[in-house]
Amino acid sequence: MDPDDFYKVAEYLNAKPLSGKEDASQRTVASRIYYAAFLFARQVMTGWGLQIQNRFAHTQVAEGLKCSGILDIWQLGDKLSKLQAERIQADYEIGGSASVDFQILSLYWYDVRRKLLPIWEKVPEPEQKTAIDKMRKKVEVVANPSHD
Repeated sequence: MDPDDFYKVAEYLNAKPLSGKEDASQRTVASRIYYAAFLFARQVMTGWGLQIQNRFAHTQVAEGLKCSGILDIWQLGDKLSKLQAERIQADYEIGGSASVDFQILSLYWYDVRRKLLPIWEKVPEPEQKTAIDKMRKKVEVVANPSHD
């Protein structure tokens, strides 16, 4: 399945929310946009050789990007974290109605989806190796937190 399909579902529901289920539709929009960005970023990172575990995947992906040491990649990890926060709010904080800003969420998705690989390709190979080492360490720490 293509991660972009999740975005297409969000786009459709935003344009045509289910009648009488507008709040649920908006909450689903936030969730699907997050998953479109998350699944794409996870796919890219596993392509870089990083071991992303399902149990910790959400934190591993966002925090891994933010630990790369590359500012533009960090910013994409931060946008992914913001999308995740919106998804969590939409999925779990169900009191009241959802206030989903489709345009902002779409911009964050667009940045992660369309800029991650082009930014990465401009990074010199030695810096890519250093970034992957930093990300690998963070991914491992997230998956194996020490219990002091």
